[in-house]
Amino acid sequence: MDYVDTGRSGLMILTRKGSVLHIDDSARTLLFLATHGANPAGFGRVNLAITIPPVLRQLCANLDGIFQGWEAPPPSFSHTNGSGRFVFRAYWLQSPTVYLEPETQGYSPGEDGLIGVVIEHQEPLRLQLQRKLQVWRLSPREQEVGLALAEGLSQATIAARLNVSIQTVMTYVRRLYAKLEVHNRAELLDKLRHDVPTSASRSSIAR
Repeated sequence: MDYVDTGRSGLMILTRKGSVLHIDDSARTLLFLATHGANPAGFGRVNLAITIPPVLRQLCANLDGIFQGWEAPPPSFSHTNGSGRFVFRAYWLQSPTVYLEPETQGYSPGEDGLIGVVIEHQEPLRLQLQRKLQVWRLSPREQEVGLALAEGLSQATIAARLNVSIQTVMTYVRRLYAKLEVHNRAELLDKLRHDVPTSASRSSIAR
């Protein structure tokens, strides 16, 4: 399944060992959704206590290992549940001070490093396209056909899925293209991904 960014993101600040120093409201909400699933309040502020999953401390350990020259996995992680996909990325806000060990003549990092963890939310592409089609105020059948076209289905496959003739599907396609002022499937997908209708255009389409 393809996922796309929703533009929702949050920031956490942790110590080198993974202790949380700061978490903004967006990160708190996304972390709650990532660990608990759907939130009845949507993406509003979450006031419930959150639990820091062990994977965040592991991300800090991975980042620290790379800093010290060890072989370590990338400091990123993704998790998918009913609320979408959540991508966690760790990076240095402030690299730790490096000290010389007199006995070994080697170097070791201090405890003063600060790590930022960005949490980004993604949703299924199908869900985003479906929401865009609803915004354009198309008929339910036109929305179904538009979504199927965006998924790359042929008109014959769409006809079989909807249990209608291919001529009927062709009629819906012509209406859909005319309403959205596009000429082919590529233009339709581009419009659904990047264009947001104005109130005037929505009114003209609805008539």
